[in-house]
Amino acid sequence: MRKAIIVDDEKLIRIGIERTVPWESLGIHEVFMAANATETLEIIEKYKPQIMITDINMPNITGLELISQVRNFVKNIKIIVLTGYDNFDYVRDSLRLHVNDFFLKPVDEDELIAALQKAVQELNEEEERENQLLFSSVSFHQRTEQILRKIIHGKASAEDVKNFLEIAGLTEQEHLKLVMVIPPLKLLSQDAISLAEYEIRHICSGFTNARNGEFTITDACGNTIFILKKGNSGTEFSKRLRQISSVLEMEFGEPPQMLVSSSVESYAHLHIAYNDVTELKKESRKEPDHIRNISSKAQQLHGWKAEFDTFRNDFLHDSDSLTKILAKFHCFEEKAKSWNLASETTGQCCFDLVAGLYYQLARKLDMDRTNLLETFLASIRHAEREDIFLLTENFVERLFRRTDTVESTIISRAKVFISEHLAEEISVAGIAAQFYVTPNYFSRLFKSITGEGCNDYIVRMRMEKAQNLLANTNIKSGKIAGLVGYRESNYFSLAFKKHTGFSPTQFREKHRREKDGMKIISEDP
Repeated sequence: MRKAIIVDDEKLIRIGIERTVPWESLGIHEVFMAANATETLEIIEKYKPQIMITDINMPNITGLELISQVRNFVKNIKIIVLTGYDNFDYVRDSLRLHVNDFFLKPVDEDELIAALQKAVQELNEEEERENQLLFSSVSFHQRTEQILRKIIHGKASAEDVKNFLEIAGLTEQEHLKLVMVIPPLKLLSQDAISLAEYEIRHICSGFTNARNGEFTITDACGNTIFILKKGNSGTEFSKRLRQISSVLEMEFGEPPQMLVSSSVESYAHLHIAYNDVTELKKESRKEPDHIRNISSKAQQLHGWKAEFDTFRNDFLHDSDSLTKILAKFHCFEEKAKSWNLASETTGQCCFDLVAGLYYQLARKLDMDRTNLLETFLASIRHAEREDIFLLTENFVERLFRRTDTVESTIISRAKVFISEHLAEEISVAGIAAQFYVTPNYFSRLFKSITGEGCNDYIVRMRMEKAQNLLANTNIKSGKIAGLVGYRESNYFSLAFKKHTGFSPTQFREKHRREKDGMKIISEDP
């Protein structure tokens, strides 16, 4: 996708060029505009446009100086210069900076469009030459095969996949099939098999085009693997397989076995396709076929149960946060799509996940065991796969909204309980027991909602009540200690001083002096 930038300190000229040129028909899909050098360099550094139309006369910096700086960010950028001055020095300096075209203002519309067309063509030709060099290089094939081998064996990180896509110039979302080729059974000696495998790889390489995202590699066991795009129809893919098989049959006198995986939706999921053909290889020893495809039943169930069980355990671990749960669910959604699960299997898995989550939250919060799950099950029973994902996500969000309401109610009631029992011994465990939740859960919940630990809150409430009694009554501090839950007055005095900076007696005297001072001031005529 080509990008261009128009640089001119006159707004009308920028807008005029932007509206005049038929950018899309030229293959330019993004057009930026800048009024000065600073804006230009920011846009070029961030978006890397390949074509720049620039005025040569601008404030603070000339267009020629700007061109020199721009080359540091995009070396092969195509530059078209505009100027209102017919000056030979400008032309000479522009040529020295390898400017593609030079026009006097006002520029002719057709000439500018022709210059842009030429710039796009040059970019395409340069890219083609670079691709030819890249895709024909030994290092490219070695690097892509190395990463693809890691991917099919399930050992590739997200960074590995990203690097592969960048090296190969590919997008993540592609419908792919993986094929494993087994040499003909008549080749009994190891030498004959090794030679056949070499010839198979060579032939299959002729049918795969790395520039189109198709590759021939060997797995860790030396089996020839080729990766093809599925295409828009199964007929098209089958036709290509028959062509490859026909050439291989002419070479060996009989066709080798070709084990074909299910379709996967990205290069990152090729390990699933490889698992398919590995299973087929085991079965093919018992029932050899020329071309063997993974069945839809095997596709859905092979390996999925073990992976789902592991995922379910992780999903239900640390399930207090809606954000975390939704992130995990979106991960499950991607996995389910990559396995191409049927709607029925997807529904069963989604129900399993939300049922486990529901009962976990219900146990923690003593929620009413309503018919929520039955309602959810009825909603997904006959739904399509995409709708099941949406319904499940909606159910999880509603479940947490319910949970949030229950949690807020628990903390509100806990605060009332604390204020009514300040004179008694209060503990986190005792308060948690009042609301049928565990002490650890209650502590985390209290801190997350109030921003303060429960014990700290109890102490603060006791101190606030003590301050109020000291300031507004004549009750002795020893008696006040008992009224706010302290059995020993000495311990109360220490706690009070730590909290306020004064002993109970000092606090009372200080408060009364301040009160008397305010009274004197108010009575002063």
